[in-house]
Amino acid sequence: NVDPANFDIYFTNLSQPTLGGEASVSGTPTLATKGVTISNMNVTLKKPNDSVVYTVDIKNDGDIDAEIENLVLPTFTSAQQELFDFTVVYTNGGQAVSIGDTLAKGETRNVTITFKYKDITDESLLPSTAQQISLSYQIIYKQTNNVVTTESGSIDQVSDCTPFTKKDTYAVGDVIAICNNTTGKSEDFYVISDNGTTVTALAKYNLLVGDRLVYTDLNNGVYTRTAISNSDPEYGIQSSKTQVDMEQVDMENFIITGVIAFANKANEDTWWGYWTVDSDPHNLKSNYGNEYPAWVFDSNSLLWGQVNNYQTYLRGLGKTSAVATLMSYEQANSLKNNDSLPTWAYENSAYWLGDAYGYSLVWIVIPDGGLSHDDFGVDGDYGVRPVITINKSEL
Repeated sequence: NVDPANFDIYFTNLSQPTLGGEASVSGTPTLATKGVTISNMNVTLKKPNDSVVYTVDIKNDGDIDAEIENLVLPTFTSAQQELFDFTVVYTNGGQAVSIGDTLAKGETRNVTITFKYKDITDESLLPSTAQQISLSYQIIYKQTNNVVTTESGSIDQVSDCTPFTKKDTYAVGDVIAICNNTTGKSEDFYVISDNGTTVTALAKYNLLVGDRLVYTDLNNGVYTRTAISNSDPEYGIQSSKTQVDMEQVDMENFIITGVIAFANKANEDTWWGYWTVDSDPHNLKSNYGNEYPAWVFDSNSLLWGQVNNYQTYLRGLGKTSAVATLMSYEQANSLKNNDSLPTWAYENSAYWLGDAYGYSLVWIVIPDGGLSHDDFGVDGDYGVRPVITINKSEL
């Protein structure tokens, strides 16, 4: 008997666009159920550094392992190449989609599609009239014959994922883990509430995003700042690199990795948050409630895209019910015992909560286990530690 094979690779879970600068979109991209083509991505970029970003899953729902046989790249004129970037990279890690990349049966990989107006400072290079660019990009898969086995014939896979005991009911502080079976990387969480059919849990580490600070004089706040490279294999996911050695007494070369401002200020004079109408500290916009702490974590925050990308990563691991956000002030405060959070809830690093303390301040968890608040728009030394809610059946 020769059983029929099923080769079934398609796009799914196309995101809403993330717009940068004055970029805009028109219409809605077309993607059918189990669609192999995404069409009608209509993007307008007005000035240098404008961008439009989509994410989408590529899913192998068949029973055949596949690999990329060929890529058909868009063609641009030399003038267009000077103005415009188009990239397709894997969301986790930032590596470009390449010939030879594999997609195992049952596997899902999330990719980021970016349209960007390049950072052009020479105004003589800017077009004097609108430029219309039509492009097509294709990923062509074939069956892969690569099989890795041990002497016993089983799949040879080494995993460092954290083992944990599945339970009907979880206690606060219990560990749950989500494993990437391809990389052996474990995403660990501490339970903060059992909700019946779901559980809500706090990430063990901050996400590796934002900047890295190296203090040359900690007492006087003198430091250098560099952006974390998205080529790091842990970029965008939890990383122990974000821990801070609080026992370090040397005030030089004190390093904090993975920090990001909560939001941007419109200008130096706009020191109140996007959640207020103006500088009146009590004049909250209606959609943010009428008192503090006010839940203000939404698409206006610089953390929004990072948390949503992480949610996409977890769903790509088959955890389709996972919803990622930030911890609320109420959740954090409920964990306190004798005015301090449990050790696992701060783990020697500081991170943002999703609630505003006032019209220019956001609640934070600080490395001694306390709750504090800081200016949302400064280059604060605070990271992104998501909270997820997930169906117990998917653990």
